[in-house]
Order: sequence, then structure tokens, then C-alpha cells
Amino acid sequence: MSSTTARRHVRGISLRQRFQVLAAAAGIVLLGVAFYAQQAATRLSLHNEGLARVQRELGAAVERVSVDLHKIGVGVYQTSFLGADRPSQSLKDDILALRHHVSELARLSTELDPEELSDPVADLAIVTNRMISGIEELFELQSDVERRYPAMPIMLNKLAPTNNDFISALSVAIEDAKSVTRRPKQAEILSLLQSLKYDWSQLVSASRVFVANRLGAFGPPISGMDATVTDRQIFSSEIARLLNALSVHERNGHLTMVESDSVQRMSVLFDKYEHYFVEAAKIFYSDDWQADRALLRHDIDPMLAISWSKVTGMQKQLNLLSQTGFSDSAATTQSIGKFIWMLTGITFLLLIAGYVAFEYMIRRPIVQVAKALEAEGRGDNYLPTLQHAAPETEMLVTAFAEMRDQVRSRQSRLQAILDNAGEGIFTFNSDGLIETFNSSAEKLFGMQSGDVTGQPIALLLPENATLIRSNKFLSLALQKDVDVFGIEHEILGRRASGEEFFMSLRLGKAELADGILYTALVSDISERRNLLDRLTVLAERDSLTGLHNRHFLIEALDRVMEMVKRNGSGSYALIYMDLDNFKYVNDTLGHLAGDRLLQDVTQILLARARGTDLLSRLGGDEFAILLYDVDREQACAAAEAYRRQLADFVFRSERGLVNVGCSIGVAMVEADTRTKEDLLSRADVACHIAKRGGRNRVHLFEARDQEKVDTMSADMGWARRIKDNIEQDRFVMACQPIVSTVTGRISSYELLLRMPTEDGLELLMPSGFLPAADRFGLSIDIDHWVVRAGLREVRASALEQESSYSINLSAKSIGDKSLLKLIKKELESHELDARRVVFEVTETGAIANLHAAALFLQELREMGFSTALDDFGVGYSSFSYLKDLPVDYLKIDGSFVRGITTDNVKQAIVKSMNDVAHALGKLTVAEFVEDQATFDLL
Repeated sequence: MSSTTARRHVRGISLRQRFQVLAAAAGIVLLGVAFYAQQAATRLSLHNEGLARVQRELGAAVERVSVDLHKIGVGVYQTSFLGADRPSQSLKDDILALRHHVSELARLSTELDPEELSDPVADLAIVTNRMISGIEELFELQSDVERRYPAMPIMLNKLAPTNNDFISALSVAIEDAKSVTRRPKQAEILSLLQSLKYDWSQLVSASRVFVANRLGAFGPPISGMDATVTDRQIFSSEIARLLNALSVHERNGHLTMVESDSVQRMSVLFDKYEHYFVEAAKIFYSDDWQADRALLRHDIDPMLAISWSKVTGMQKQLNLLSQTGFSDSAATTQSIGKFIWMLTGITFLLLIAGYVAFEYMIRRPIVQVAKALEAEGRGDNYLPTLQHAAPETEMLVTAFAEMRDQVRSRQSRLQAILDNAGEGIFTFNSDGLIETFNSSAEKLFGMQSGDVTGQPIALLLPENATLIRSNKFLSLALQKDVDVFGIEHEILGRRASGEEFFMSLRLGKAELADGILYTALVSDISERRNLLDRLTVLAERDSLTGLHNRHFLIEALDRVMEMVKRNGSGSYALIYMDLDNFKYVNDTLGHLAGDRLLQDVTQILLARARGTDLLSRLGGDEFAILLYDVDREQACAAAEAYRRQLADFVFRSERGLVNVGCSIGVAMVEADTRTKEDLLSRADVACHIAKRGGRNRVHLFEARDQEKVDTMSADMGWARRIKDNIEQDRFVMACQPIVSTVTGRISSYELLLRMPTEDGLELLMPSGFLPAADRFGLSIDIDHWVVRAGLREVRASALEQESSYSINLSAKSIGDKSLLKLIKKELESHELDARRVVFEVTETGAIANLHAAALFLQELREMGFSTALDDFGVGYSSFSYLKDLPVDYLKIDGSFVRGITTDNVKQAIVKSMNDVAHALGKLTVAEFVEDQATFDLL
């Protein structure tokens, strides 16, 4: 049986037959309707009696709701204005009764015409629910003092703490003043402080009396409040005069540092206390000073009034329905029978006329168009002919002709697009056989379309069956329960020459009438894979020596400690090596000679290291070697072998020969080694002991060596000092202005970290302590302090200016979830505008873990912060990753900016960085702009 014959058999009942069946069914239904209407008229009178009963029940229900509203109104006012601590049980019962009666009223109203009463009842339910919600909120307000009196949070959370801080500062100043005996103006200063103490206590007492007057404790509230405000103004003026007098003594140098600091703090606290009191007083003077009465006035009373109006309207509507219901029913009964019989006759006439029109003006033209569609499907040319055409059927034939032309045109265009697409595109069926193959695919695989059409897709993959399974290409595409569509896959492909290459694959699926068709978009990604491999090497390797870097070593130590925890034991050792004469070579022979020395040392270490050992450069002249499967004797023997090799090594340069040598510390992973930081610290301590013992020696860390740590404060005291500064909040933030090249004005600030010396007389730059912090694993702790202090600084400046602030984060914090939680918590608790904060990470830190950095920066941006990439250009100097990093600013490293006015190469580099950044929608900031000529050039 041909496909055309099959389609004819599938057609089933024709349109004519369907219309005939429909007309017969309509006639039967109309006769049934006429008979039913005759019977319905008889039953209508009986229905009216039931309707009257429902109306009586509705009237009674409306009356019950009216009584409930009256009781609730009286109960609410008694509770609010008569000072009841909690609602009476009778009021709660009235509220429950109102809910029940409104629900009963809604049920009864459904038995009447919805347009008459159902909508008002639904509105009444909404209004009463809102009123009851307001009453319940009123009960909650009356049980919560802070919510009932809006000014109380200011009194408790702002005025009280400010008062305590002022008294504390004043007490400190008085105690210090009493301890100083010989100085000018001693008696006058002490007298001013004691007077200030008295006036402050009076001011605070007046503030409390003001609140008591508002509550009516001493008579009429407003007059009492006004009198208290007048008294406060006297004490406030006196306090301001005393603080001014003390400030004069401060400027004349008569105060000690403690007194001066206390006077400054008291001045600020006094202003804050007066500001907070004004805020509270404004609320106490307002009509809404008591939230429960405001709620009653603004919410409950209007809803109660609306409820009364709804109930009154329903009572009137019920009366009207009762009067008109019976008269309408009688007239309706008489007209129903006549109308239905007349409708039946007209319908029969319309069915006959409609059938004739349908046959000649609809069915036959549709048959012609259907034949034309069948011919078009076969590829034949056939145009339908119409004998009795209507405008609609003529439009149908015209639309068919236009559709045919458009389909053919689109097929031609689609084929042209497919042949000229930049990506390789081919399709295959559910059996894995290729059906189409565009020109880009021919170029990519080096195969002609005619050669691959009808062939299995395995032809495009490596011949090794194992590779086919690893690619998950054929199996995943054809499995119904696996969703691999719309996702980019990286798999191996094979050209006609047999060459294998990495390609990107995206699969699509279309369900057609004759089966499922799969589409595949492929492109060569060999260069991209090579670039990713190079970036991975750069992220894990030291750029100078090619050894693993510190980041890679830390991750390896993490894995070692995890294995030790899991297995309960392990034979691991860490060798920490420091070159003895590297600084001499670097300082006397130059940095190039120092770099060459590090490369020579690397080759010596690599020649001695086992294949299983992990050799890394920590930075500068420090190296570390992680040994696997060794005991104490083997670890010491390996360390001694390294020492001898470097002791025998003589570095040769144009200026002479230098004996290098090294000091080595060895630490074993033992039962009390808790973390990787412990292991690294012990190896470092052992190395320092070896250095202090005369250099060019090996020292194995022993338990007793822990006692020697305190004696090496010159080398090892940084961790303690950094922790102390974090715990005592002694770090300092300096503000570096950032100037706009458009306006020439300061547009923002960068917050820079400083650490005070132990005597507190000087500040250390970050380069003096951050390397030690990184070495002892304190970078994240410092970042936590920086975030808290930085956001506190931003909040403190919110009333003074609208500038933004940049906060630096270390590479260690990239991807740290605890830091993200801290930032979110500080943002919410300080109520900051996140748009005023820019978080900066260095380029080298971001590239070390590009994926984690992108996620970390994106989470900061989702909180509302801006982000910046610091020291851009000193790392890998590649623009390829910028589009993947969600940053708003690029901070061009100062090494490219310093001396730019006389260096054309630096100008070209900075210009290219700026152009690429702007093309990606990012702003740029140049560091080390030290003179006007550089600013003008930029």
C-alpha cells in the first residue's frame, strides 16, 4: 500500500459527514431543550419558595454579622483606650464569632445570583479579615514596648549606649586629671571636668523626665514636655560651653594625651546624643508616638466603617430582592416556553441554509487546497480551482500560493546558510548514520559530503574503540535517558589523513514525522586547549625556575594531611631550604645574577630529587621538598645530600666566584602535626635554627625546638605581632586618593593597610609584614580585619561624602566562603550602600585559580559591590582571561606608569591596556602618578 493510499484511508469521516451528524445531534438537543424548558417552568414556582427561605436566612446572617461588628468595635476601644494589658476573652470570642458568621453568610450567598449579593459578601470577607488582622497586630503591639512606642529603640539602642560611652570617657579624664599634680591650670581643668559631670547627669535626667511627661506621669504631656525641653537646653548649652573651654586648654597644650582624647570623644558623643534625642523627641511630639493608637486610627477604624457600610448595603439589597423576586419569576416562566419553541424553528432553518453554504463555499474549496498541498508534498505543481468562491476561500488559495513560494525561497536560503556557516554542521539519524554534511565540516575533517553521507559517525572519530567510548559521542547521543543536548563537549575527532584533534561538539535533537534527527555543530579547539594547558602550567609553576610554586605545595600538603587523618599514619617529611649567600649575590652582582643562581640551584636539586618527591620554590631564595615514604633517618640523609651538593657548588660570574651553601630544616609528619601550617612552621623553625647554628647545616625539628621559638623573635616574631595587632585592633588604614582624569578631582579612595611598630611611633608598610603573614598562614585573618575595618570606615564617612572606597584582598582569600559570609554580614549589619565599595584582588592571585576567582568576584558583584583587578600587567600580561573575570576596574601596575612621559614603549603598553579594558566595558586606574606631566599624558 502506497503512502498516498494510506493517508486516504486514515482520513476517516469527511467534513460533510461530520456536519450531517452535528446537525442531527443539534436537532435532537433542541427538541430536548424545548421539553426541558416546559418542565423547568413548572418547577420555577417551587424554586421561589426555597429562594425566599434562603433570603430569610441571609437576612438573619447579616444581622448576626452586624451585632458582631458592634461588639468588636466596643471591645477594641476598651482594650486600646482603657489601658487593658491584654484583650478580654469576650473580645476574642466576638472575633471568632465574626469569622464564623461571615463564612456562613458567604455560603448562603452562593444560592442567590452572584451579581446581586456574592460580590458584596466576598468584599465584606476581605475587609473583615483585614480588620481582624489589624486587631491582632494591635494585640501584639500592646505586648511589645519597643514596637508600641517607636521612639523606644532610639532611647535604648542609641541614647543609652552614647550616655555610657560619654560617662566612661569623662571618668577616664577625671581620673587622669586627679593623677596629674604639677601643671598649669590644673585646678581649673579638674573643676571643668567635675562641672561637666554634674551638668551631663542633669541633661540625662531631663531627657528621662521628658519621656515620663510624654507618658503622662507628671500631668498634661505637651506642656510638661515643653518645660523639660527648656530645662535640657540650659544644661546642653552649659555642657557645650564646658567642652569648648576644655578644647581651648587642649589647643594650648594644657591637657594630657588621655584628657585630650577624652575631650575629643566627649565632643563627638555629645553631638550624637543631642542628635539622637532630637530624633526621639520628634517621634514623641508626633501624633503617631504610640503605634497601637495609630494602627487603630489608620487601619482598624476605616475597615470597621467599611464593614458597617457593606452590611447596610446588603440589608438594603436583600429587601430589594425580596420585593422583585416573585414578580420576575412569573414573567420569566411565561416567556421561556414561547422563546424556546421559536428558537427551535429558527435553528432548523439555519441548519439547512448553513449546510448548503458549507458544501459549496467551504468544503469543496478546502478539498481543492488539500489536493494542492498533497501535490506540493510530492513535488508536483497543482493550483486549486474554485467554482463558487467566497472571499475567505480565495484568500486561502492566494495564501497557499504565497506560502509555497516562501517555503521554496527559505529552503534555498537555508541551504546557502548551511553551506557557508563558519562551524562544521552535520546531521545523523537514530542509527548513527550521517545524512547531511556542510562545506565547513568538509574542510574540518578533510572529507567530501558524498563520501560520508550514509556512513556511521564513528568515521569521524579515532579508530580505537576505547577512544570512542571515552568520547561518549555515539552512546550518549543515542541514549534516551541521558540529556547531552545544548551542552558543549570537548572530544577527539579524526581527519581523513588520520590526524587526531580536539574539537568542540554541541548536539541538538529534532523529532520529525519519520523519526528523530540529530544535529551536530563542531569546531577545532586545539589552540584553545593548548592555551589552557599553558595557563595551568603558569598557575602551578614558578616562572623563573620552572619548579612547582608555593600554591601547588600548599595544596599538596593539604592532601598529605588529609591522607594522614584518613589513614591514621604516614611517612612524610618536609625539607625547608634557604640559600646562605643569595642576598650577597643579589646585592653585589645584580638581580640577573641572582636569577641565574636560582636556576643553577634548581638544576642541582632536580638532579638529586627522586621522581616521587615534590620540589617547589616558595619565593626568594627559599625552596621546599616534600618527601614521601621516608623515615627520620632517610629524611635527614636526603637533606644532608642536598646540603653537600650545594656546599660543593661554586657560582661563577664575571666578577668572580661565590660559594653558595644552604641551611636546611627538616620536619616529619608526626602524630601531633595537626595542620599543614604546623608542618610548614616546624620546617621553617628548623631552618632558622640551622642558620643560627652557623649556616651550611641540617637541623631536624624536635619537640624541644618549640621552646627555642621565643628566642628567635628577630626572625620569627612576626606571627605574634600580626596576631596581636589583629586581636587588639591596632592596624591602621591609610586613604590613598584616586583622581578622575575628567574632572581633576578626587573621585574615590583606596584603603591601604599599615601596621604600627611595637613602640607605636612609626608605621610599617605592607611589604614589611605581609610576606611573613603569608608565610605563617595569617593572610586570611588580616583580610577579615581589613574587611571589618574598611566597611566601618565607609560607614563612618557616609555622612561626610559620597566617595567610593577600594579594599584590597589577598590571593589567599579568593574563593574563601568564610570571608564572603563576613562581607555579607557586615553589609547587612552596617546598612551600607554596597555601590560605594570596590574589592580588589591582584592579577597574579586571580590567575592562580581563574575559575575560583571568577566565582568569588561574581558573588561580590551580586551583593552590589564593584570589583577591581590590581597590579595588572605584572603577571601573565594576557588579555584572554579578562572577559571571563567579572571586574569593573583594571588597576595598571605602577611599573608601567612611572617614567611614562619619556618612555614610548610604556606609553604603548598603557594605551593598549586602556583600550582593551574599555572595549570590555571596564574602567582603568593608573598607579604611581607622581607628577602633573604624567597626569596630563594619561
